[in-house]
Amino acid sequence: MAPYVSREASGRDIGGQSPTRQRISRFYAEKRGFLLMLLSRHTEARESYDAALILAAGDARGEAKVVAGRALVAFQDGRIGEAIRETEVAIARASDVGAGDVRLPAIHNLEVMRAGGTALRPYEIL
Repeated sequence: MAPYVSREASGRDIGGQSPTRQRISRFYAEKRGFLLMLLSRHTEARESYDAALILAAGDARGEAKVVAGRALVAFQDGRIGEAIRETEVAIARASDVGAGDVRLPAIHNLEVMRAGGTALRPYEIL
C-alpha cells in the first residue's frame, strides 16, 4: 500500500462510496502502527499512529480509533499512565460519536490497564 498512498492520484473517479485517498492513507498508517507494535518497535509504531492522527483530522471516529491504538503502544512500552489517559480520551471521543466498535474494547482495555493485566483487545481488523 505504501506506493499507492505516496504517489500522485490517478484522477479516476470510482464512485462516492469508495474511501478517499486521505482515509486510505490513514488506514495504512494505522495498520502499520499496529503491526510495528506487535514487533515491539514502539517508537516507529508511535510515529505511525501520530501520522494516522493527522490524517484522521475531522473524522471523530477515526481520531478515537487512532488514539486508542496509540494507547496500546504506550501500554506495551511501559508508559501506563499515558496509556490510561489516552484510552480515557478514546472512550470519550467514541462515546460522543456513537462508535461502539471503538468504545467497548477501549472500556475493556482501560479496566485491564488499571488492573495491571495484559489481556488487551486490538482495535485493528487486518
